[in-house]
Amino acid sequence: MRTGGKSPMHKLSGQRWPIRLALSALVVVVVCSCEFRKTGWEEEVLLNNSKVVRVERHDNVRRSQRIGDKSSEFILESRMSITDSNGRKPEWRDGLEILLLATDPVTGEYVVVCTATDEIKWRERGSPAPPYWQFRLRDGKWVEQPLDDFVFEMDVNMVFDRNRASKHSGVVPLATKAQWMSQYSAAKYLRTIKRDARLGID
Repeated sequence: MRTGGKSPMHKLSGQRWPIRLALSALVVVVVCSCEFRKTGWEEEVLLNNSKVVRVERHDNVRRSQRIGDKSSEFILESRMSITDSNGRKPEWRDGLEILLLATDPVTGEYVVVCTATDEIKWRERGSPAPPYWQFRLRDGKWVEQPLDDFVFEMDVNMVFDRNRASKHSGVVPLATKAQWMSQYSAAKYLRTIKRDARLGID
């Protein structure tokens, strides 16, 4: 009868724990891989008042992929600066995907319409229906506000394919953006600002 010390089996079991932990970590890496990326580019934007402005954009994104699934990108932070005939405007910064840049037909103020790239963020920010957020440049500051009626049925005019845009040499012109958009498979609410849009639904 053993009266003291640990049995050989107990010692062996203890030695197995580091191996088990290592195998568990390996399984997590294999099942789901994540990549963090920073991208930046400049693009021309045709506004609803027929004027063209230059926009500088920078996105921080997380790309994740499970075995057998397509990769998904999630916006961590998005930044945008507008340069028009009057100079450079204050930077807009948030964790949303920019879809539309427009001007208010009455006040002439810049308006940005965005959406969420994942359901978690959509829920964290109040689950709006339709799934858009609007920001207005007023008195030198970007202010979040309810969606204006004039933005509905407007076509998206901001680059959605950041991978192509970040590899483009120089400012992305309007013609190139139109070509990319014609080739991009996206839900209708990502192409046109829709009143009846639902997150992830065409």
